[in-house]
Amino acid sequence: MTNEPTIPVSTFRSAFKTILAEVFDESHGFIFDGGEQLLPTLAGVTAAEASERVSSQTASLAAQVNHLAVYIEAIAQGPGAQVDWAASWTDVTTVTDDEWAALIERVKGDLAQVRAFVDRFDGWDENYIGGAIALIGHTTYHLGEIRTGIGVIRDRRG
Repeated sequence: MTNEPTIPVSTFRSAFKTILAEVFDESHGFIFDGGEQLLPTLAGVTAAEASERVSSQTASLAAQVNHLAVYIEAIAQGPGAQVDWAASWTDVTTVTDDEWAALIERVKGDLAQVRAFVDRFDGWDENYIGGAIALIGHTTYHLGEIRTGIGVIRDRRG
C-alpha cells in the first residue's frame, strides 16, 4: 500500500465545477474575463456568422460547436463511448436561426448532463479525472478557435 496523497471527492468536485463554469458560462477569474466563456460567446454569434467558414482550411463555427457538442456527449457517456468523430465535423456546417439556437441549447443540455453527473458521481479514478481535465482543455481549445473565427469573419465583413 502506498501513501500517496489524496483529496476528498468533494474538493475535486467543487474545483472542477468552478473551472467548468469558468469555461462555459461565468467568470471566476481563473481563465477568462466575464463574457468570454463559451455560452456568452455563442450568444453573440448570428446564424449567418456561424455558417461561414473562416477559411478554406477550417470548419464553420457551427461545425466547431457541433463537434464540441458531440465531444461533451461522449464525455458524459464515460470511458468507451463510441463516436463518429469525422461526422461530428460534417453533420452540421450551416445553420438557420432556429438551428443555431437549437445547437446552442444542445450544448447547454449536454453541459447540464455533465454537471448532474459530477454532482452524483463518487468514483473519480484516473479515467474520469482525465476525462474531466480533457473536457476543460478540449472546450477551451475550441472556444479559442471560435473566438478567433468570429474576429476573422467580422473583420472580413467590415
